[in-house]
Amino acid sequence: MRKIVLLALVIVVIFAGLILGPALVEYDGYILVVMEHGTMQLRVFGVFLLLFGLFIVGWLLLWVVKNLVRMLSGSKSWLWSWSSRKRQNAFTGGLLALASGDYEEARKHFSRIEHEDFDGVNLLAAAEVELQLQNPDKAYSLWQQATSFPKAVLAAKLNLIRHCLAQDDTQQARELVDSFEEKHKKLKSVIVVTAQTLAQSGNWRELEEKLPKWKKTLGPDYSVWQQKASQGTFAEIASKEGAMQLKQNWREKPRSVKKDPAQQSAYVQQLLAQQMFNDAQDALLDFQKTGPHPMLLPLMRQLKVKAPGSSIKSLETWIKADDLNAELYSILGELAFNSGDLDLSEKALGRAINLNHDQHDLQLMAAIKEQQNDDKKALQLFKESVQSH
Repeated sequence: MRKIVLLALVIVVIFAGLILGPALVEYDGYILVVMEHGTMQLRVFGVFLLLFGLFIVGWLLLWVVKNLVRMLSGSKSWLWSWSSRKRQNAFTGGLLALASGDYEEARKHFSRIEHEDFDGVNLLAAAEVELQLQNPDKAYSLWQQATSFPKAVLAAKLNLIRHCLAQDDTQQARELVDSFEEKHKKLKSVIVVTAQTLAQSGNWRELEEKLPKWKKTLGPDYSVWQQKASQGTFAEIASKEGAMQLKQNWREKPRSVKKDPAQQSAYVQQLLAQQMFNDAQDALLDFQKTGPHPMLLPLMRQLKVKAPGSSIKSLETWIKADDLNAELYSILGELAFNSGDLDLSEKALGRAINLNHDQHDLQLMAAIKEQQNDDKKALQLFKESVQSH
């Protein structure tokens, strides 16, 4: 539409020129211009030509200025683009060097863009490089810088917490844990470092209280953390309030807790640590009424009771149901050894060794032979245990 209007105007001007041009040329009128030092007389047609010339010159000057500005602007854009490519190349080169294990080369690349805006990713990568080059202080500084970038703050804080825990600075780690945004506190990575911080700082009861909320997120790791928390809580009770209070605390636990194998294992381990072997034996047999449990069965090795008859009876019952289970024979042999019944121990360990040539069983059998003054056989068994390692 705009082009049509311009074309119409041009046609009008041409026709006007054809009609009015001769009249202006033949017109005898003039224009008198009075100046400071004289006067100038111009014919009407001359004035028209002068004005037309000035218009053309003005239009040309405007065109030149406009294109000059455009060129300068384009040059600035080109220079910026060139600079941007250099920064991007340094970033890409650093990542590739880091991935290939050339940490010195990666450091050179990242040092050029340390103060550039890559949403903090360059700082995180540079920190990893410094960590690999055994420069944790520089890595710590880079992680701190990265916390100023919203997209990098989560990863930066996770690394800062791990660094603090490695330095046993649990107070700083706790401050960082508390500074996470609510949306980040639901992430598994954040939950794990939070649990690690609570455990390392000895806040076992707080950890125990928080774990049920994290059960779904932790998944298979939940049982591991629950056992750690229970062990820490029971150890704290035993050291501060005594072994009897430990047993009382267990009796007061909710039924659901006392049925949890992880909690049961933690409780028994603390009884064993307090050398309450008879109580530990009673607990292990009670917890395994329906059969051996993989979290509880190995703890029977640590029982040192004078009369392990009830434990031996249970093990023999389980062996009848699974007479090819080397672990059951091994535990029976060690339990008998701890109680001084070398004949039963030798018989059970012999069966375990036949089923599974285990180093621990061989060493225990060698100890039996030593007590029986069969040094030759003991030496042979020790050599076998070393070879089976």
